[in-house]
Formats: sequence, C-alpha cells, structure tokens
Amino acid sequence: MGTISIIGLGNFACRIIDELYDLNNTEIFIADRNRQKIEQYRDKVKDCGILDVINEDVLKRIIPNDTSHAIVDMGHDNVEPAILVTHYLHDMGIENIIVKSQGDANAEILKLVGATQVILPDLDAAQRVTQMLTSSSLFDFLQVSSLFLMAEVKVKNEDSGKTLLSAEFRKKYKLNVIAYRPFEGGELSLVRSPDFALIAGQHLLVAGTESDIKEYIGTNTEANAVATKTKKLKFRVFEKFMQHKNKS
Repeated sequence: MGTISIIGLGNFACRIIDELYDLNNTEIFIADRNRQKIEQYRDKVKDCGILDVINEDVLKRIIPNDTSHAIVDMGHDNVEPAILVTHYLHDMGIENIIVKSQGDANAEILKLVGATQVILPDLDAAQRVTQMLTSSSLFDFLQVSSLFLMAEVKVKNEDSGKTLLSAEFRKKYKLNVIAYRPFEGGELSLVRSPDFALIAGQHLLVAGTESDIKEYIGTNTEANAVATKTKKLKFRVFEKFMQHKNKS
C-alpha cells in the first residue's frame, strides 16, 4: 500500500489520522508548520515534518518516496496553499490525492491541478440531510462515486412476500441487494441467495446509480408526504434549538 502522506493538520486530516491509527497496519507521514499539532500526533505516525508546506523544494524533499496516497487539509480560508500543495503532489506523480475544500469553485480548481478526489464536508452533509428529510424510504446512503451510491432503503409493500428472484429486483429496479436489517436498529446481514424473502418495511442495503435509487424510493408518495412533513417539523425544531443555544 505504501505510505499515506497527510499534508496540513486541519480537523478532517486529524480525524483521518485517528482512524488510520486504529487500523494498526498503516504507515503515515504528516507535515504541518504548527509544531504543537505535530507533537500531538507524533506517536501515531511513522514520521513527520515541521515545515512550511507551500515551499515546493522542501515538500518534495521530505515526502516519502513510497507515498501512494496523499491527503491535503490546510484548514479554513487557506485556498491558495491547498491549490499549491495539490499541484506539487501531482507533479511528484502521487496517484491518489484527496483534498478537503470549502466550496464548489475551489473544488473545480483543485481537480484541475491534480486532485483525484475533493471532500466538501458541508455540501456532503447538506445533501445527506436533504435526502433523509425528503424520503420516508431512505435511511442512509454513501456516495461511492459521482454516479454510484450505496443506500439503505425500505422494502416496498408490493414486493412483500416475494423473493429477490420472483420480484425481479435487479431487472425491475436496476439495484443490487447487498445486505438487510431484520429489524430497525439491528445489525446488517449479507444477502447470499436470490431466494432471500422480502418483508414489508424491512431495510435493504442496495447499490446502484443515484437516479435508480431515487426512482426506487420516490414511488411511495403518500407515505413520503407524511414522513417528510414529520421530518421537516423535527428539523425546524432542531434548528430553533441550535439558534437559541448559539444566542445563549
């Protein structure tokens, strides 16, 4: 796998370090000009560098030669440094460069200079909440690529009592069923057979394109309308609570 080099210790990058450290089998290199942050994570990484990362010569000299993945997180309001660092890493031939960005416009520039993936935390969270608010049949989802999604959806009433095979699930909905929850809050279990029985209200983990998943969850309009109204009400209550909390 090689070394994962993390440039800039913003909040996103620090969370990545914690998660990688728990895996216990990953070699990590970190670089930032903030000595205090470096010291905080020194024991969790293979090597580190305290430097001004927008210095191209220094950065190229200190990045491990076996770096296979790079993560760039320069924190808030550091658009230009993130663009420069991404460009330097691309010039070094690093195949996978993941960059945290604050906005769509910056994301396009980052891709132009070499980012293979741009993380937009606020946008990703907003899309996730919006999808959850507007459907009674969608419980969670993961954007795997620009088109491909994995989503947790509810079995339709019309398919209850059928098997995956008899419901022609893949042919009819163009979705692959990966796993299911036997009851709400239960653990996911793999679906291993086309003879798997579908039950109304049961949760399925499916994979497919965004349009196919939206089509699947958007047909139960009456139930969606009631659930959406309830969810929006809860969301407004939560917003008011947060506004009151921020004022106090």
